[in-house]
Amino acid sequence: MSQRVKISRERGSQIVRIPNELELPGDEVDISLVDGRLLLTPVDPKTVTTVRDLVAYLRTMEPVDLPHFEIDDPFPEPVGPLAFEADDGRR
Repeated sequence: MSQRVKISRERGSQIVRIPNELELPGDEVDISLVDGRLLLTPVDPKTVTTVRDLVAYLRTMEPVDLPHFEIDDPFPEPVGPLAFEADDGRR
């Protein structure tokens, strides 16, 4: 289905009124130019496409309580300065 609609301007941006018959779900769309045509694709709010989307999504999540594991991996014992024996067969 297609319809012809008017384009208006507001503060430098073009505005297109989408008729009720062509209404898209949600409150956001991805807009892209494909072969000279504008393509509007509804965005699922759960879709993560940018770092900003990821941060926003992570902020909606509840904290996860994970068990803490003790790892027995102590630091190595310090060693003194290295000593080299003199080699009589100098090269």
